[in-house]
Amino acid sequence: MNSDITRGLAVAAALLTVVTTPSPAAADSGRAPGLAAQALPGSVDLGPALGEQRVALTLRSRDEAGLARFLADPHHPVLTPAGYQSRFGPSPAAERQVSRWADEAGLTVSHQPGSQVFALRAPAPVMGRAFHTEVHRFRVSGLDVLGSTGPAELPRAVDAVTAGVTGLAAGYPARTALQLTAAKPADVHPMGPDEFAKFYGVPAEPSGKGQQIAVIGWTAMDGVVSDLAKFEDRYHLPKVRMTVDYVSGKPDAVNDQMEWDLDTQYSTAMAPGVDEVHVYAARSNENADLTVAFGKWADEDRYAQGSASLGDCESDAKSWVSTLEPVLQKAEAQGQTLLAASGDDGTNCFNGVRGQRSYPAASAHAIAVGGTTITDITGHKDTGWPGSGGGDSALAARPSWQAHAGGALSGDRRGLPDLSFAATNYKIIDNGGDNTLAGTSASTPVIAGFLARVHEKNPKLGFIGPKLYAIDRAAYHDITTGNNGLAAGPGWDYVTGLGEPQVTSWLSAMAAG
Repeated sequence: MNSDITRGLAVAAALLTVVTTPSPAAADSGRAPGLAAQALPGSVDLGPALGEQRVALTLRSRDEAGLARFLADPHHPVLTPAGYQSRFGPSPAAERQVSRWADEAGLTVSHQPGSQVFALRAPAPVMGRAFHTEVHRFRVSGLDVLGSTGPAELPRAVDAVTAGVTGLAAGYPARTALQLTAAKPADVHPMGPDEFAKFYGVPAEPSGKGQQIAVIGWTAMDGVVSDLAKFEDRYHLPKVRMTVDYVSGKPDAVNDQMEWDLDTQYSTAMAPGVDEVHVYAARSNENADLTVAFGKWADEDRYAQGSASLGDCESDAKSWVSTLEPVLQKAEAQGQTLLAASGDDGTNCFNGVRGQRSYPAASAHAIAVGGTTITDITGHKDTGWPGSGGGDSALAARPSWQAHAGGALSGDRRGLPDLSFAATNYKIIDNGGDNTLAGTSASTPVIAGFLARVHEKNPKLGFIGPKLYAIDRAAYHDITTGNNGLAAGPGWDYVTGLGEPQVTSWLSAMAAG
């Protein structure tokens, strides 16, 4: 998205901006996205915050127009991180400028040379002074969140190179696209990976041999590691090495473990030949912490497919959108594909929020995975899942690779989802025991597994957006029934996108040169 448009939207749509007189040190300032204060409806101000605050600041590309043209070309070459840095990355001078400012302001800085992401940490009063604002603690919907009380400011030289700031203004944390149970027809029972593979005709080869899958999430993962081993034993699956990178330190608490159980168990079960599943574990589900995790996935460029069963409502999280988009652009330029759950609230966002899609699925630099549900195992029937997140993005323009989607997609906005897969009745091992889950959190890691199989045959595939829409539509099972607030129908639709992969033919079509 054009950065000037994004910047204008982020400032104009802030729910509450308190005007104060800037301090002399900040008088010569601009206004990067994420600096405007935001009031969360129904929040209660608990007064000045004293605890630690974590903020992510992302640098702009040195050639935003050139990067946009590069990504719009479906045949663009795949860049190495060094190649991206030399053509589009932030300048070393910009990195030094931000580092100097943060050090002088008393902030703890975590940043790797060449990375666009700066992780900033400090007691809330120190963070507030660094941005020439005050930080308070707010309580909303049972959560305590930190947020600025007035418009923040950066020195003009720093502002000029900043794409966005997240974690300073108040905001909701990201959520998972997951349900514990789902309504199901009487003849459809919870299924394991062997049953899903049989129903969808998943071939033995390619198996994903030599490939690796990344999962982006949060929490302490000790239980996830042991659950994966037990799941593999239960279903007689090969042992896949699981590695965990606590990108900002290991969290003390265990949160949403069943989500990461689902992601690691089914991404590997659907690609049993993979060498590794690697979890980039953020310190929390706050957008600032997740930006650091996504940033490391892109900076390292070791995992061609990443699975993200999480999101935030895009218009409510404009500061995150502005901060994360440069990271996803970099990943796309390097040939990495982020598969993101489209959400479980149909045409609404989380908790019934209207008119918004789940982000990062709504990004034009990610692939949105929707959901279907099996209605008849013996008769081999399925339909669009009512929870499948779908609709037009409130912020993102339609990417070039979606231009000829056809079907129900109209207008100039990014349409969701891109494709779908079964989203209900997944049997997992959770905390050592059995559980059954549903959601686009399930369909997303399955597609990540399938993509690992494709990369075994075509390691130079690159970001898959253009290829998804260019292959013969016969490689998809066109789902024409189901309703998520909008009706499924022939061709692309807002419930299932292009439809479900006809797995064997889809793998072949996607791997073809």
